Amino acid sequence: IQAALDSALNSDTVWVHPGTYIENIVINGRSLNLKSTEGAKKTILFGQGGRVVEMGPNSHLEGFTIRNGRARVGAGVKVNGEGHTIKANIIEYNDQSPGGHGA
Repeated sequence: IQAALDSALNSDTVWVHPGTYIENIVINGRSLNLKSTEGAKKTILFGQGGRVVEMGPNSHLEGFTIRNGRARVGAGVKVNGEGHTIKANIIEYNDQSPGGHGA
């Protein structure tokens, strides 16, 4: 997923098929749309420790289960700037406890 985001142009949509993806995603520097084709129950972003998703301004995140993040702030999803849309996601089992889990 990250490779597709890195090669996407401003305002592009990256579509993700069902499955479990073990990645930490960063959407920065451009206005991008990240969407699953079949919804949150079938498309899982499973973090490798650290924050699962970090979004820059004017980004869109739709249709994912987001889990296994670890960070002091924004373990599942952290947003930077303004104009985000976070829609139809399940954000669960992320650890945002103080001490020891900083990203």
